[in-house]
Amino acid sequence: MRRILPSIILVENVQCHISRTTFSELKLDHAARLILVAQCVINPLIVRRSGFESYILINGYFEYWSAVRAREIDPKFGESINAFIIETDEEETTIRKQIELFR
Repeated sequence: MRRILPSIILVENVQCHISRTTFSELKLDHAARLILVAQCVINPLIVRRSGFESYILINGYFEYWSAVRAREIDPKFGESINAFIIETDEEETTIRKQIELFR
């Protein structure tokens, strides 16, 4: 298995199958403003590559929707987010086990 390194990806390139309405708009807005102040998200997304520059979200749904809201507030500063990119089934299995254990 290769080493999974942190990356920076465009928010617009991420597909999320969990609805934004799952989360409180007030909390998303608050988190988005904190993202803009800090200019980062401290909990990186976990994504699976689905194309050259496209990804499917595996974990970090609240962080993702907060980043989307940050981008709505300020497109200039809210366009990218930290992420770990998974390439293989083996990596996904390992990461899902970590997520289950750590979160």
